[in-house]
Amino acid sequence: MKDICINFITHILDTYDSMVQQVLTILAFNCYSQDDTVIGGMYTLTLDIKTIVMPVATTILTIVFLCDLLRYEMKQDVTNWQNLFVVFFKLVIGKAAMDMSFEILDLIYSTAADWITQIGGAQGTLGATAGIIIKNEISGYGTMKCLGLMITSALMFVVIIMCAIIMNVVAYARTFEIMAYTAFSPIPCAFLPMEHSRVTIKFFANFAAVCLQGCFMAFSVKAYSVICTSIISAINSNNSIWNVLYNLVLGSVICLMAIVKSGSWASKMLEGF
Repeated sequence: MKDICINFITHILDTYDSMVQQVLTILAFNCYSQDDTVIGGMYTLTLDIKTIVMPVATTILTIVFLCDLLRYEMKQDVTNWQNLFVVFFKLVIGKAAMDMSFEILDLIYSTAADWITQIGGAQGTLGATAGIIIKNEISGYGTMKCLGLMITSALMFVVIIMCAIIMNVVAYARTFEIMAYTAFSPIPCAFLPMEHSRVTIKFFANFAAVCLQGCFMAFSVKAYSVICTSIISAINSNNSIWNVLYNLVLGSVICLMAIVKSGSWASKMLEGF
């Protein structure tokens, strides 16, 4: 019974480890490559949507350009070659931003993905650490006590797995949001030449916030892994395994809340743009 109990708790933590690693893998997806085995098809779809929205973006850019010319015409400054140069220069910049929107977003995303990889690091040690420590802790447990521990662990398993599933959902939702931003990026870029318009700047700031959200999520997952290792290592006569299981569940819920809030944290950091 003791071996079954130890293996069960170890399996719970190993399962959580693998699901946490899956979150980090999702966060570091190569969203801008057709070679990615998971979302390569989404990248192709994104390119197709960009082809569809490009004429709309071009129309918007043309309207902005004509409005700029009309503004100078009303001021009777359109004959000034310097004003004409500024108008046409803004048109060229706007068209370049539309054409290079994928490359700009890819640069922002790749930087965030590198940070996520460095923050996340290696996972998968909770189960192994717990197996050794718990085996020593429950060496004196009887059958009924081991059974009670297994029932408690089963409840912990449900909560932790539910938290891990929601973490994966949030990570996938972030990936879809990044691809949606990318697919429709030519439209906000078309507003770049518009005077006093912050549409394009706000768009890139919002995209950067979504990318930064992944860094906050990776930090939350890594912090929870470190805390869990400390909690498990703290099992002793004054800190029983029951308290440890409670703290693990509590930590899982806190980690989940941090991941859910990561988007608003990232937005607040860049809200000044």
